[in-house]
Amino acid sequence: DEPGINALTVGFHLSDVSIILTWGALQSMDRNELKGILAYEYQKIITEDYIENTQLDILFSGLLAVSEWGSHLLVKGTDKQVMTSSLKLGAVYVALGAFIWLIGSLGVLVTRLFKCMIFYQRVEELDEKVTDWLDPYHILHALTRIYIHELGSQLFRVESEALSHYCFANALTVQSWFGIQG
Repeated sequence: DEPGINALTVGFHLSDVSIILTWGALQSMDRNELKGILAYEYQKIITEDYIENTQLDILFSGLLAVSEWGSHLLVKGTDKQVMTSSLKLGAVYVALGAFIWLIGSLGVLVTRLFKCMIFYQRVEELDEKVTDWLDPYHILHALTRIYIHELGSQLFRVESEALSHYCFANALTVQSWFGIQG
């Protein structure tokens, strides 16, 4: 039910791969524009790009969970109840939480950079294959529709960070440092 225009291909094996279109894409695009997006996503299935992306997103999600756990410990260490019962315990929570959060956050940053480097080259190759396969007019028309749409291709869910490299266009913001499409 995302209002932005986007599509993504997810799955771990060919038997469970799926192409997902946002509600905004289904409501805002005509048949030829949808052909452009679907051709792009179908090409991801043919080239099996979604498999390595899924593996990287599992790693990314694990590091994000570590970061969140460290943040939780950090906040718990500053809780009034913990601070009044034992100042040392609060300090341990804060120190341990900050360390775990830092390790997780650095892992998230490294994973984002790693995904960006890996998929940047692949996106160019994928674009070239899709334009050989389908009339470039449909793809350009789809990109134009995304560009003029009030929300563009943005996703507004918490999990959109993990999905951003699956997406047809830039799912995070208009100017993302790690965007490889859009």
